[in-house]
Amino acid sequence: MIILNYQKYLQIIQKIHENSRVQREFERDERQKALEDEKRQREIERDSRQEELRKIAKEREK
Repeated sequence: MIILNYQKYLQIIQKIHENSRVQREFERDERQKALEDEKRQREIERDSRQEELRKIAKEREK
């Protein structure tokens, strides 16, 4: 009986460790996605500012 309980205990501990690993991977992936989204947003803003500057430069040439 004790051996069966110990085996069940080990299975539970193993499952907890697996769930923790999966949770860490999920959080890491979420952080990575957020960083990529932030980078894309900065690129869009930069491109927008560059386009505005091009328009201003063209208007000044006239």
